[in-house]
Amino acid sequence: MLTSTPHEHEKPLPKSPSNSAQRSRPPIIRFLSIPPEPSPPPLRIIAALSVEHLQRSLDLGQNLLNLSRTYDFADLRRGYDVKALERQVVQFNYNASSALIATDYVLKNIIRRAYSPAAYASGNIDLIREIINKLLMEVKELDDTIGTVDRQHLLIFEDEVNAAYALVPDELAGLGDFLKASSEHCEIIQYTGSTAMSILPGLMSALGIARPWFFLSAWAWERDLQVQERLRIYRSVKEVFHESFFHCEAVNLAEATLRRYLESYDLFRPYHYLLTMDDSKFPSVEESLAKAAFYLNELESVTAIAGKAYEAQFHPDSEMDV
Repeated sequence: MLTSTPHEHEKPLPKSPSNSAQRSRPPIIRFLSIPPEPSPPPLRIIAALSVEHLQRSLDLGQNLLNLSRTYDFADLRRGYDVKALERQVVQFNYNASSALIATDYVLKNIIRRAYSPAAYASGNIDLIREIINKLLMEVKELDDTIGTVDRQHLLIFEDEVNAAYALVPDELAGLGDFLKASSEHCEIIQYTGSTAMSILPGLMSALGIARPWFFLSAWAWERDLQVQERLRIYRSVKEVFHESFFHCEAVNLAEATLRRYLESYDLFRPYHYLLTMDDSKFPSVEESLAKAAFYLNELESVTAIAGKAYEAQFHPDSEMDV
C-alpha cells in the first residue's frame, strides 16, 4: 500500500506577520497644513477709496437736498389751477385739454413723493457716512498698531471692508428706483407742457383773458374779477411748466450723480482684489484721513439740513431753517 509523503523540495508558505511585528513598524506621521500668514492690509488703498465714497456721497446728498426744494410747482394749489384751466379749454381744444389732464395726473404723482429726496439724504446718505466713518476708524487703528495686529483681527477687518463696500449699493438701490420714476414723470410733463403751451396762447381771446386794445375796454377788463381770476389761473399753469423745467434739471443731475457713483466699480471691489492693487499710487493714510475729516463734517451738515427738510414735509407749521 502506497502512502503519500510530502516532497522534501517543497517550501512551506510564508507566515502572516504577527500583531507584534505590525506594532514594531514606525508610525505614519501626518503633517497638518499651516495656513499662510495673511497679507498686510492695503490701508492706503482702503483709506483713499473711503474718501472717494464720502466725496461722492456728499455730491449726491447736496443734489438731493437741492431737488427737495423744487416741488412747489406741483403743490395742491397748482393742481387746482391746472384742473380749472382744463375745464375752461375743453370746449375749445381737445389736445390742450388732454395735455392738461395728463399734467394733473403727473403732478399728483410728483407731489406724493416730494419728501423722498430729503428722506434719502437724511437717512440713506447719512447711513453711508456712518459706515465709511466706522471703516476709517478701523483703518486708523490698524495703521497705528500694524506691527502687533494678530491674524484674527486681520480676518475680521477683511470682512468689515467687504461688508462696508457691499452695503453702499444696497442703500442706494431704492434711490435709483425713485429717480428713475421721477425722470419718467419729467418726460411726461415736458411733453404735455410743450403741447399745452403751443396751443394755450392762441386760446386767450376765446378764454376772455386777452387784454383789449381799446383803453376803456382795457380799463373794464382790469377790474373784472372773474376775468382776472381766469388770467391768474392761466399764468399759474404757465408757471407750472416753467418751474417744472428746473425740477427736471435737478432730477437729471441727481440721477447722473448716482449713476457715476454706482459705475465707479473700483469703489466696490472685494478685499482680495484690493490686495492686488499697487498702493504706491495712493496717498498716505494720514493724507486720506485728513480729507475724510472735511467730507465727514460737510456730510453731517447736509444730512442734518435734509433731516429738517424732511420733518418740514410733515410739520409745515414748524419754524425750520431748511
